[in-house]
Amino acid sequence: TLALLPRERPWLQVVDPVHVAAALESFLVEEVPANAPDYELLRPLGVDAVIEFVVEDYGMRSENAHAGTYVVGYGRMFFLDGGGEIWRRSFRADEIDSGQPHLDPFKVAKDPSIFREHMSTMLKAIAEQFARDLQPADRRGAAEVPEGQLRPKPGARRPKLGFAAP
Repeated sequence: TLALLPRERPWLQVVDPVHVAAALESFLVEEVPANAPDYELLRPLGVDAVIEFVVEDYGMRSENAHAGTYVVGYGRMFFLDGGGEIWRRSFRADEIDSGQPHLDPFKVAKDPSIFREHMSTMLKAIAEQFARDLQPADRRGAAEVPEGQLRPKPGARRPKLGFAAP
């Protein structure tokens, strides 16, 4: 998503994801149940807002002798000072629901790179949607904004943004 955002403020003030992971002591782990990160640990890095992407479930499934990959999760943005989320979008990408050709599970078992390629394609499409969401035409927002758009708090002062991408 970050690679698809314009090279302009506030996207020029992003903290390196490696530094974010080190500060949160979290490196792409699968933990059930997952412990919520302590985002206050990011303040020393100059972070005042966080964009978080969470994959809640992924894998392969089949329906009526048709198999494919899927991924489910959400993205959100919030300021560390509180005030709730200012952007959130849930996602579900599913090759069966979208009518993609059958993905043979036996071929995937023999060559796991096939699964990785299919998952990468879905995640790229999700990243493109997130990048569009995070570049609204009207950066000041509106009273009623649909899901997937930035929602500033009414009357809120816009703080300097230093985003973290955990």
